[in-house]
Amino acid sequence: MTVLGAAAASALLGGCGSAAPKPGAVAAEPARLTVTSSAFRQGGVIPDKYTCKGAGVSLPVAWSGVPAGTGWIALYMEDPTASDFTHWYVVDIPPGTTGLTEGGPSAGRVVAHYYPPCPQDGATDDYVVRVYAMPRGYQPARLGGALVVDAAGLRAHALALGEVDATVTKPA
Repeated sequence: MTVLGAAAASALLGGCGSAAPKPGAVAAEPARLTVTSSAFRQGGVIPDKYTCKGAGVSLPVAWSGVPAGTGWIALYMEDPTASDFTHWYVVDIPPGTTGLTEGGPSAGRVVAHYYPPCPQDGATDDYVVRVYAMPRGYQPARLGGALVVDAAGLRAHALALGEVDATVTKPA
């Protein structure tokens, strides 16, 4: 599948997807999900096993607090240190799912496969895993028939969202 950056997808999609809010409408602040990983604590360090220094297996991620009316869950992992590089993107995770296991996913549609964190030599990069509860009827962004990365669209339409973040340092 083709993966485009959020900015490119937004520019190309224009009016595609679910209906935009009416002019003058104020979007409600999304509820909060609790997002955790058994591999690290909030603000901690991602173990080598999940990075390019190790086996590079995908992180275990768990969440709770999914509100009623959720049609599907999305998981999006990025490196904001590296110009918002997408490390993982999964959509259409069933709303009753409470997480993805190590080496997963076992649910949902993968738009961008897990790309293990791998900062440049001597650098420390930040990594953020966000989970979004999306409303029934909202569809993942597409360009033609291909699903595309659209973090801005997820944030704009989410019923609830949460995140967990950590760092990886690669010695010089």
